Amino acid sequence: MSRNCPICNSDQKTYVYKQNFNNTDFTPFSYYWVVICNHCNFVYADVNTNQQQLSDYYKSMSKYEYHSNAGNISKETENRFNNIFNFLQPHIIKESSILDIGCATGALLSIFKKNGYEDVTGVDPSESCCKIAKEYYDVNVIHSDIFKFKTEKKYDLIILSGVLEHIYDLQTLIKQVKEMLSETGMLFIVVPDVRNFYNKLQVPFQQFSTEHLQYFDIISLRKLSSLYEIDSTENLENEFDPVLFVLFKNTPTNWTFVRGDYSSIAVNSYIQQSNKLETKLLESIENKLKNVEQFIVWGVGTSTLRLLNNGLDVDKISFFIDSNENYNDKQIYNKFIWSPDEYGDHLKMYDTSHNLPIVITSYISRNEIKQQIKDLGIKNKIIDLYEE
Repeated sequence: MSRNCPICNSDQKTYVYKQNFNNTDFTPFSYYWVVICNHCNFVYADVNTNQQQLSDYYKSMSKYEYHSNAGNISKETENRFNNIFNFLQPHIIKESSILDIGCATGALLSIFKKNGYEDVTGVDPSESCCKIAKEYYDVNVIHSDIFKFKTEKKYDLIILSGVLEHIYDLQTLIKQVKEMLSETGMLFIVVPDVRNFYNKLQVPFQQFSTEHLQYFDIISLRKLSSLYEIDSTENLENEFDPVLFVLFKNTPTNWTFVRGDYSSIAVNSYIQQSNKLETKLLESIENKLKNVEQFIVWGVGTSTLRLLNNGLDVDKISFFIDSNENYNDKQIYNKFIWSPDEYGDHLKMYDTSHNLPIVITSYISRNEIKQQIKDLGIKNKIIDLYEE
């Protein structure tokens, strides 16, 4: 690997964990190393990729259309967006111009619109997300790679919510975003908070996902932005993801360099606890599937890709089901992925007696998946790997 630190550009790093995916049909890379910068202590993924490769991936493999819920966001996501709105509202006026970069279906912007903010615009690389934004929320979302988005307009508030952790070329993006701010404009950032990963540990190594390339704390965000911090808060209300809200003012600030060691301590603690949790999960899989000859796997995400390397016997999998339409009819280890709506047709071919159990590998989406199965009238036995 050869990625320098995205914050300070140092090439000196300590390798702490290798995250394997092995299937590049669904990820832009087969693995990465989680590393800690020896100079500034930033935690990031040392990976063999580039920004163009990632941009192409998000155009074709986006999972943010919420296909499983007819385009509607989950209750957890809705709560987080409401928290964001409540955090930002005291700092803006109704006439503020707002740009949400990487806005997916525009659901966050729709909350601003409902509360009287009219000058709202989104940008997203997924064409289907842009269509859903207009159809469901009547929000204008421009279909564009965020690195290629150009505008003469200067915005009073630019939102980067759940974006920076996905970006390879951080410095270029931040420079571009700052050029789009008005003189008194503000930059709002939401990222997973590496300091609290271990406080929300439900699934081993879930934070080292197929898409997250860096793991921020408040010190690294200050250094990256070089802007004056107006307000910040930890948001731990979400059941699964601890996040950090930070609002910056368009006033250059030279932050005094502080080498904070807490992130490296926190990420090492997260790795240790994940290893312990994974041991329990593998024991659960062995007990629940030891007498199962064939089964169906519902869900193709980070958890599944990890378990295919260690835990699930691929030869026993008949096929996969996933709600993401971008995955439909693709294969993992020569096993097809079908949508829930296609399940009935393929059932006739592969499971005429409805005897194949459905294995749910996602902790985060398991309740949603169970509801889908119920709504579709599927009678197969369900094996929830995370159910006690």
